[in-house]
Amino acid sequence: MKSLSRHVFLFIALWFSGLMEAGGTQPYFNNIQPEGASTVCSFAHDRQGMVWLGTESGLYSYDGYRCYPHFDGHSPYRCRVHSLVAHRNLLYLGSENGLFVFDTAAGNYRPSPRRSPKDIRAMALHGRKLLLGTSDGLYEYDVRQETFRSVALRGQAVYALLPSPHGLLIGSLQGLYILKGGGIRRLAVTHGRQPLVNALAFDGRRGRYWIGTEGALYHTDLKEIVPLAPLHGNSIKALAVRQGGDVWIGTDDGLFVYALDGSVSRLVHDARSASSLANNIVWALDADSRGNVWVGTDNGLSFHKGGSAFVYTPLADVTGSGDGNSLHNIYRQTDGTMWMGGTNGLLRFRPTFAGYSDVAWYRQNSTRFPLSHNRVRSVFQDADGDIWVATDHGINYYDRQRQQFRNFVLTEPTGHYNSNWAYDVLLDGRGRLWVSAYMGGIFIIDKRRLLRSEGVVRADHHLAGGPRELRGIHVGQLAQDRRGRVWAMVYDEGLCRVDPQTLRPDSMIGRPSFSYVTTDGRGNVWAGYDGGVLRVDADGTSPVDIRFNDGIGKRSVTTMADVAGRMYVFSGSVCRVIHDGKIERHFIVPLLSAVTSLYVPATRSLYIGGNDGFVTLSAPVPSTRMPSDRLFLTSLLVNGREYAGGRQAVLSESSVKLRSRDNNLSFRFTDLPYAGGLRSLYVYRLEGIDRAWHDLDNLAEAVTYNGLPHGRYRLLVRNIDAPSQRYAYTLDIRIKAPWYLTLWAKLVYLLLAMGAGLWVMNFYAMRKNLRQEQTARRRLLEQSHARATFFALLSERLKQPLAHILAPVYQLLAADRGDELLEDIRSNATALNRMIYESLDSDGEAAETRQQPFPTPVDVVTYLRRVVARRKAEKQAGPLRLDTDVASLTVCVDIVRWDIVVQTLVDFVGSHAQPTGETVITLRSDLEKQRLTLTIGNGTLHIGDIERNQLFMLYAASADNEPPAYTGLFVIRQYVETSKGSLTLDQGGSGSWHFRVVLPIDNHRTASLPDRQPVADKLFAQATAVIETHIADADFNVTGLQAALGVGDKFLYRKIKQQSGMSPVEYIRNIRMRKASLLLREGKYSISEVMFMVGFSNPGYFSKCFQRAYGMTPTEYLKRQG
Repeated sequence: MKSLSRHVFLFIALWFSGLMEAGGTQPYFNNIQPEGASTVCSFAHDRQGMVWLGTESGLYSYDGYRCYPHFDGHSPYRCRVHSLVAHRNLLYLGSENGLFVFDTAAGNYRPSPRRSPKDIRAMALHGRKLLLGTSDGLYEYDVRQETFRSVALRGQAVYALLPSPHGLLIGSLQGLYILKGGGIRRLAVTHGRQPLVNALAFDGRRGRYWIGTEGALYHTDLKEIVPLAPLHGNSIKALAVRQGGDVWIGTDDGLFVYALDGSVSRLVHDARSASSLANNIVWALDADSRGNVWVGTDNGLSFHKGGSAFVYTPLADVTGSGDGNSLHNIYRQTDGTMWMGGTNGLLRFRPTFAGYSDVAWYRQNSTRFPLSHNRVRSVFQDADGDIWVATDHGINYYDRQRQQFRNFVLTEPTGHYNSNWAYDVLLDGRGRLWVSAYMGGIFIIDKRRLLRSEGVVRADHHLAGGPRELRGIHVGQLAQDRRGRVWAMVYDEGLCRVDPQTLRPDSMIGRPSFSYVTTDGRGNVWAGYDGGVLRVDADGTSPVDIRFNDGIGKRSVTTMADVAGRMYVFSGSVCRVIHDGKIERHFIVPLLSAVTSLYVPATRSLYIGGNDGFVTLSAPVPSTRMPSDRLFLTSLLVNGREYAGGRQAVLSESSVKLRSRDNNLSFRFTDLPYAGGLRSLYVYRLEGIDRAWHDLDNLAEAVTYNGLPHGRYRLLVRNIDAPSQRYAYTLDIRIKAPWYLTLWAKLVYLLLAMGAGLWVMNFYAMRKNLRQEQTARRRLLEQSHARATFFALLSERLKQPLAHILAPVYQLLAADRGDELLEDIRSNATALNRMIYESLDSDGEAAETRQQPFPTPVDVVTYLRRVVARRKAEKQAGPLRLDTDVASLTVCVDIVRWDIVVQTLVDFVGSHAQPTGETVITLRSDLEKQRLTLTIGNGTLHIGDIERNQLFMLYAASADNEPPAYTGLFVIRQYVETSKGSLTLDQGGSGSWHFRVVLPIDNHRTASLPDRQPVADKLFAQATAVIETHIADADFNVTGLQAALGVGDKFLYRKIKQQSGMSPVEYIRNIRMRKASLLLREGKYSISEVMFMVGFSNPGYFSKCFQRAYGMTPTEYLKRQG
């Protein structure tokens, strides 16, 4: 009997093993690798649908696109999490460090319960009690009281817990137990020593419990425990039962699936496929209510979407090869044979329950299944059931008996065009094949004649570019409408309709951007372009232009398919469902960008092809819009950091307030794509920045705004198929103003602006006053100049008749015909001349108005004797003596100026000499050189160095700060020089100083005169002249003096200091003050006029400078002079 049982068990094991090896295709897995973790140990799902992962590094959340860690680098929460239980907004973590509680709504951990047991391997929620399977037995945690209590199996390691109506099933290191009503008993899994029970699961379809142990898998109804033979010898780590009844079994040797029919399939990691199981070591399994299966492996998470409307099939599952193929054409025969052509040949296969049969890959380098070219443009089955394939080397006919292709290349009579680059094939109602070719036009040939031919065949008809023909020779797709007319897509030209009877184009729709052409079930032609589709009805009505004004960026139409009366228009991964000329809804095609599509009414399946695979939509998309939107904000990055200091699975805030510098925002959303169904298409807009909507077709990418200015914004996300005012997500954002734009700062700015306004007003008022002042100054200066000119002219007018008086008087006196009356006339005339000079000429103003001298013959010896005699008689000065080498010398001189020169020089010498010193007037004549020399000196004459250097200047300095007493030497020198003579101050052999006047005897000749000024004083004189020239300029300063002289500041300073004992600034001010004193002393000008004439504009400053120079104010000076 035992031998019979053994043989029966062996037979069953071999039978299951055969079923397992004959398993079907591998399911598609999405593999996710959490950053910082590799082993996924447990799963949980919260109320919103978020998936939580327990890993060897800690807790993670997964939103369908990204994994987010929920622990810090050095926190106690960074540890292995063996088990997870979700309850309301709380997530309980059974970890090696004990029990933790995470608040999913707040996004943070609650305080850890005290006295928690360590190394929690399994958990189960029973009412308000949380049962904990630990390495030290079974514990109970009261979620309200937050207290722990040891329940059973103290000292044993508990690995699995499963509540049931019969009690709590407990898998432990020493076997299987059941706890009920406070009592616990062991269930014998096998005879003898009990195995380690790793996993437990309940199978509602079969009404049995599954028990995973170290070495075997068992199922039981709690009365009898039966092993599952195909899993014998495997270490069962995890169990999960899907809604359909399939049992998923995780082991150290891959993933096993036990189906309802009793078959067992094994799923393993395949290095050639990125969609295979992530790793063969499976730690955790979870089958959710949507039919999805979550697999925790030793290398991350593997997710199998069971309830998806789409089924993705990689070509590797069909071909068993890693060679790729970008599919551009899909066709299905009525017998179920699939044809898929693309950039790497043509695939033929037949889907079966066990996988795929009759697989053939036609390629040009294949010896078994050859094809003329790998680039397949079109697959077409004609009315006779024959398969035609258009490639980049002609067309190919499929011989069904031989299962091989025959290649044909069509030409036209001239031989200029051929169908090498064939793009499409169709058969018309007359049995003719139409072949479109790039750079070839359209070739038309009888099908039967073609099949009787071989290789290169001349077509019956050819359509190319030209008058009354096609607009070009670059022809792409062909389509035949309900009336049998052929529509050809001509690249860069538009859509051309050809009458099959006349073979002439009879209509043209010009639009250069057509990218795809097809027909619907009613025989209407559809042509897609960049931003819309054009529908041309077969009844001849005007084309209907359906534009994509849905907020999505313009994209070319890549493929179209008529699905049960609705046109599915694909633009990459975006699909628009169009019905009755309107877009009903949108959805996203997962995993690929659609290039080709085919709808099979018999199976109600839509095939969508792309790169290296295809997607199958098993049923038409419902036309109604989704009743609700499931879109959540899972991450908000502010300047690259998570908002609120930590990651939350779902951010529940409806508004956020940010600092001014927190203006770089990144939003990440999820629509929980693992929830099943079709993915909707979303658009977003940030009110305050965006005017238009932006498409959000890829939720795996973040929505980013950088450098937002301060202000209020509102982020709006809308399902594109929802009403315009219904939003899937809204978030109010306020970015505070920087400190310099706050209310207080604006008040400060207002005060500053007011101050600036007042300053501007004051500035313009001052400028107005200054302008008025400058105008008044200019007028005063003009008046002063006019007055000076008047006085100068008056002086000249008075001097002319005075000269006519003095000259005859001196002539009469020289002839000894004088008497007291003549002497009285001479004396009064001389006094008058002196008065005119002192009143009108001594200031040197208006020198340019002086006329030329009026010379008359005068005996200068007699004149000088009279001067000496008169001065001695009047006792005007100290001792005075005349020394002459001639008794008489008549010279033509301007007697008025001559008299002023002699009188002024004698007065100057007398005033600067000792009272007892003798003044000597020496006259010498040089008849050979025709000149006379007049020397006036005194042995006690003393002149300081500074005064001597400025003696002949207009505003000469005096020895002290007194106003200049003798300023006429400048005018005297001008008098002498206008008479073609010279005036100098010389030093005699004894060291005394004397004035020397040299005049020509003949007034019409210029005597040989010495240099007027030593070379050493030229720069100083030039500087003084420049200052005198600009003395009325208030803006003239040392910088202007340097620029006028062309010398450096240090050199100028040294020269002026050497000659005057003052700095340049002091020297300029000194000259201004001396001129002011002279003008005030004359009494011809007011104080205001004098102030402007010497370059001052501020009366207070002028008075201050004048008082500093002379110890009195200008007013006091006038009073003293008066």
